[in-house]
Amino acid sequence: MHCPATFREERLDVLHDLMTAHPLATLITAGRGGLTANLIPFSLHAGGDQGILRAHLAWGNK
Repeated sequence: MHCPATFREERLDVLHDLMTAHPLATLITAGRGGLTANLIPFSLHAGGDQGILRAHLAWGNK
């Protein structure tokens, strides 16, 4: 998705603060029935160059 430079945020601390303050996100998956979108909570953890997002899905929600 194109994001004009005027609206682009690249400061990692600002992005991390936003994700921590608003952990609910939309996970979109593609399967035999097409696309499915689900709201699930994510948590941000230290690791790698930019951090790691983790989430949990119950097996029944696959």
